[in-house]
Amino acid sequence: MENIQIMIQDDLQVEERVKQVVKEPGKYAVVYLNDEQTPMEFVITTLIKHFQYTKEQATKMTKTIHEDGKGVVVALYNFEIAEQKATEVKVEALQNGHPLEIKVESA
Repeated sequence: MENIQIMIQDDLQVEERVKQVVKEPGKYAVVYLNDEQTPMEFVITTLIKHFQYTKEQATKMTKTIHEDGKGVVVALYNFEIAEQKATEVKVEALQNGHPLEIKVESA
């Protein structure tokens, strides 16, 4: 998008061209990290509740997290939404006595 401004001052005319570049906001992923204390059933429940996974999808993702040490939630979000979802899951984990770690990564 180009914005042209013309300023006239006394006998002097100045034309200024300003080019605005609109950049799409970055996308971020929510990443679950494996630990040996959080029950798999709890992880499955949070994937269903917070990320709208089906039971089958959540079970598969939980196995991936357990086997690979981490799992990236399929959906990508803008930073604020990803951070909010990660915080909601962390709070729920803490309220239930689980040390589940979740982070937000740039996609």
